[in-house]
Amino acid sequence: MTRGKKTNLSKLGEFGLIDRLTGNLPGNSKVVVKGIGDDCAVYKSSKDRYQIITTDALVEDVHFTLANHPPRLLGRKSLAVSLSDIAAMGGTPRTAVISLGIPKSLPLAFLDRFYEGIHSICEEFNICIAGGDTVRSPKGFWVSLTLIGEVRKNRLFVRSGAKAGHAIMVTGTLGDSALGLKLLSKKKSPLKASKAARKFLETRHLDPVPRLEFARSLAASKIRVSSMIDISDGLEQDLGHICRQSNKGADLDLTTIPESRELKILCKNNDLDNNPFCLTGGEDYELLFTIPGEDVKKLVNITLKVGVPVTRIGRMTSEKGVIRLLKENESPQIRKTSSGFDHFR
Repeated sequence: MTRGKKTNLSKLGEFGLIDRLTGNLPGNSKVVVKGIGDDCAVYKSSKDRYQIITTDALVEDVHFTLANHPPRLLGRKSLAVSLSDIAAMGGTPRTAVISLGIPKSLPLAFLDRFYEGIHSICEEFNICIAGGDTVRSPKGFWVSLTLIGEVRKNRLFVRSGAKAGHAIMVTGTLGDSALGLKLLSKKKSPLKASKAARKFLETRHLDPVPRLEFARSLAASKIRVSSMIDISDGLEQDLGHICRQSNKGADLDLTTIPESRELKILCKNNDLDNNPFCLTGGEDYELLFTIPGEDVKKLVNITLKVGVPVTRIGRMTSEKGVIRLLKENESPQIRKTSSGFDHFR
C-alpha cells in the first residue's frame, strides 16, 4: 500500500493500521526473538531465559469512563491487562513503568485511589514500579503502562505454532466482562439482574484476574502447548490471530463455549443473545491455547491445583484463515475474517 494513497482508517482497521505503520521498521534479529504480532516482544537476556516486554494504554471514554470505573479498580486493571499478556507468554512479571496523562481538573483524591489500586496489584504479583512519566492531558485521563518480565527459553508460549487437529482450549468463562460493561452502561434503563449477579459480572469487567498461576503451571508441565493468546479483543478476534500466525483455520463448537451461571440467567431474563458477549465482547482476559488432543486429559491436575476450569471448545484445521462456527442441526457460520473489538471500526 502506498503512503500517498488516501485510505479510510475505519476501512483499514486497527490491525491493518499496525501492519501499515510497522511494515518497513528496522529490526535486530540478533537480539529480538519475537517482535510485533505477539502478546509480548521477546528478546535475549541470558543463556536460559528471555526478557519479555509488553505495553498497554487505557484512555478515558475509549476504555473506561470515570463515572463507571472506581479509581482504585482502574489502577488494578491498568496493570492486570499487561499481566495477562505476560501470562499468555508463560512468563513471570518483574517490573513496570507507568505514564499518566492528567487533566488539570482531576481531583488529587482520584490519583491517590488510583495508586492504591496499583500498589495492591503490585503486592499481589510481586512487581516493582521502576519509573514513568506524568504529563498534562488537554482532555481526559489516560494511562500507558509498560511491563517487563522473563521466561525460561524452553517454556515460551507464542501464537504461531498451532497444528491442524490440535484441540482449542480456553480457561474460565467468556462474555462476563462484556455483559458487566453493559450493566454498568445501562443504569438509566437497567437490565433485570439480581444484586449478586450484577456484582459478579461488573467485577469481571472492572477487576479482571490475570491467569498467571495457571500459565506458569502449564509451562512447568509436560503438556505440549503449541500456541497461546490472551482474550482481550474477543474470542473470534483472538482465535483469528492464532489462525493467521499459524497459517491454519479453526472449527469452533458453539455448544461448548463456557458461560457463567450469572450470564446465562441474565441473558435469559432479558431476552439477550449470549453469543455476542462470548464471541466478540472482549476483555475476558482468559487464556486461549492449543494442544494435541491426547494431552487434554493431562490438564486435570493443573485445574485442580490452581482452581481454574478449562474447556475444550474446538479444533484447529488446515483451512488457512477460515473459522467455522458450528452448532448441532445448524449450517456452519463461516468467518474468513475474524470479528471482535477494533479501535477504528
